[in-house]
Amino acid sequence: IVFIFTFGSWGGGNVSGEMPIAAEVNGRVISQAQFQAVLSNQFRRRQQYQPGYTSEQAQKDGLRNSVLEQMIGRELLAQAAEDKGMVVSDAEVIKLIKDRFFGPTQEFDRDLYRDRIVSGIYQTTEALFEEQIRRDILAARMESLVRESQLVPESELKRQFNLKNDRVNLKLLRVDPSFFKGAPKAT
Repeated sequence: IVFIFTFGSWGGGNVSGEMPIAAEVNGRVISQAQFQAVLSNQFRRRQQYQPGYTSEQAQKDGLRNSVLEQMIGRELLAQAAEDKGMVVSDAEVIKLIKDRFFGPTQEFDRDLYRDRIVSGIYQTTEALFEEQIRRDILAARMESLVRESQLVPESELKRQFNLKNDRVNLKLLRVDPSFFKGAPKAT
C-alpha cells in the first residue's frame, strides 16, 4: 500500500507546468515528489512498528512537518559540507545504492533499480535520485564531523564530574542535653 499525504498547498495540482516545491533551502529545491516519497516511506515504517497507525494519527503526530524539517536539516548539512569542500565520488554513490537496495548477496538489477525503486517508490529520475543520494552522503559526513568535533570547556567537564562524583560521608552522633547539665564551663 502506498500512502501519500496531500494537505494544503503542497498537495500538488500545479497546472503551470512547473515542478511543485515542498521547500527551498538557500536556493536549493526540495521537490514535492521527493517530500512525498520520504513521507510515504516514513509512514510505512511507522505502520510496520505500530500496527494500525493511521493517517489521522500521522497528522496528530505532526509527521508531515517532522519529515520536512528533517529534509531541510539534511539539505543544510549537505550545503555546509559543500562549503567545506567535501565531495562524494560516483563509486561511493553506487556502493551505497547497491548496499541499501540490493544488499551484499543480491546482484544489482538495473531494471528493478530504475523501474521499481527510482520511478516507482521515489517517483523521480535516476539522475535526480543519485544526486539526492550524493547529498545524503554529504549530509551524513558533515553531521559526523560536527559530532566528533564538539569541544566541551574544561570548566564544564569539571562541573559535570563533580556533580556525578561528589559524595559526602555523614555520621550522626546523638547527644542527650541533660549530660551537659552541671558540667564545668570551659574558659
